[in-house]
Amino acid sequence: MQTKEELILKLFSKACSKAELKLLLELISEDQSATPPKVMDELFQQIKGNEIVSKEAFDSVWEKVTDQTADLQQKSIRPRPLWRQNRFFLRIAATLALVLVSLFVVQYFQSENWVVQQSIAGQIKTVTLPDGSVVTLNGNSSIRYLQNWSADPIRTVQLQGEAYFKVKNFGDGTTKFQVVTSDLTVEVLGTSFNVKSWTEETSVFLEEGQINIKLDNSADREVRLEPGEVMRYSTKEQRLVPPKIVANQLEVSWKQGILEFEETPLEDILQRLTSPNNLSYTIVDEVLAKREFTLRIPTEDLNVALNLLSTLTGTNIEQVDHLLVIQEKTTDKD
Repeated sequence: MQTKEELILKLFSKACSKAELKLLLELISEDQSATPPKVMDELFQQIKGNEIVSKEAFDSVWEKVTDQTADLQQKSIRPRPLWRQNRFFLRIAATLALVLVSLFVVQYFQSENWVVQQSIAGQIKTVTLPDGSVVTLNGNSSIRYLQNWSADPIRTVQLQGEAYFKVKNFGDGTTKFQVVTSDLTVEVLGTSFNVKSWTEETSVFLEEGQINIKLDNSADREVRLEPGEVMRYSTKEQRLVPPKIVANQLEVSWKQGILEFEETPLEDILQRLTSPNNLSYTIVDEVLAKREFTLRIPTEDLNVALNLLSTLTGTNIEQVDHLLVIQEKTTDKD
C-alpha cells in the first residue's frame, strides 16, 4: 500500500486518482499520532505555495487551526512529560494535515473540467461522451461527467432524469463504465440499457449485455440484470421490486417519441408522461389512479398526448400551470 508521503507527492503533482485521494484522507485521519513534523512541514509549505488554494482560503483554515491549538493549550493546566507534549503537538500536526488536504481536495476537484449536458422539457437529446459512448436524454433530464476520462479507469456519468446508454466496450475487461443516480450505481463494461431516476422511483432496464446494480443505502444489496429485465426501486418506500422480464418497447420506445403501456396503472402512465415535461399531476379518485390501461401515446406534441390519454382512459385532464388535474369523465343525464 502507498504511504502518506507518496500520496501527498502524487496529490500535488496532480496525478492522484479519486481512490488515492480517499486513501490519503483515511490515512491521515486514522493515524493521529504518527505524522512526522518533517512531513507536516513539507505538506504545509506545498499547500501554502500551491496556486489552486487561494490565499484567503488558506489563511482562514490556518486561523481556525491555530485558534483550536490555543484552546487546547489553555486547557492543559498541569505540566506534561516531554513525550506527552510531543504526542500532543503531533496530533495537532495530523489534524492540520487533514484539514489542509481536505481543503485542497475540494478545490482540486472544483478545478477539474466537468461537463453538463441537459435537455429541456419535452426534448429528446443525443450526447456523445468522450469515449464514444452515446447517451439519449429524455426531456427534463441531465448528465454530468468529467471532460477528461483518460486518468481514471472508471468512466462515471451522474444522471438526473431518464437516459438510454449505448456504452462503448474497449474489450480489455478493465475499463469500466458506471451511471450514478441518487439511489444506485449501475456498473457495466459495455452494453445498452435505460435508467430512469425521477422523484418517486428509479428503474433500470437492460437491453443487451450485462450490468451490476448497487443500491446506495446498503452495501450488501446488489442486483445483476440479464437482457430484457427491468429492476425498480421505490425511493419513497425504499423498496426494491425484484427484476422481471418486459418487452423492450415498453421501456425504450420514448426515444422514438412514443410511450407504450401494458396493463399499467394510470398513476404510472401519468408519471412517465409528466416527468420529462417538467409537470406534476394529481388524480382526484384513488380508485382511478390504480386502474390499469393498455395503450400507446405519441409524445412529440404534449397537447395531442394529453387529449389522446383523456379519450383512451375516459378522463378529464385539466392543466393548471405545471399541474395536471385528472378525474373521471362524467356523462350528463336527461
